[in-house]
Amino acid sequence: MGGKAHDAALQTAVQEIKPLFNQCRRCGRWVCKEVCWNEARGLCKQCAPVEEEELASAQAQVVKDQIYSKLQEKDLTTEINFTAHATVTCPHCGSAVQGGKFCPECGKPLSTQTTCPQCRAQIPEGAKFCTQCGTRIGT
Repeated sequence: MGGKAHDAALQTAVQEIKPLFNQCRRCGRWVCKEVCWNEARGLCKQCAPVEEEELASAQAQVVKDQIYSKLQEKDLTTEINFTAHATVTCPHCGSAVQGGKFCPECGKPLSTQTTCPQCRAQIPEGAKFCTQCGTRIGT
């Protein structure tokens, strides 16, 4: 594949692009001068990071970590019913929903299961009696 013409074209392309890259003497990688080369140190930024860039990055990471840490201390779930059957589509019409008890499209209940008022067992839709304790469901 290729031949002399291909090899010559490849060599020409390498010579054209080579001035835009430096080879790190420490790790041997070829990196672009514009973004990945630390001119002051004469090494790639992987081997010799630019101190100001590292400091800015570390500061941003600490802020991010502190935000997550402080947020972990807050209870953002007081409005969430953890025992309700969660759904993202209406089980009746398939429309996308964003919470609530009833579908905004068809008006039917989003939960296909109810809870027995006596024993709190999950009751499938349409059941007239609780399968756990026998309590009558509905009217």
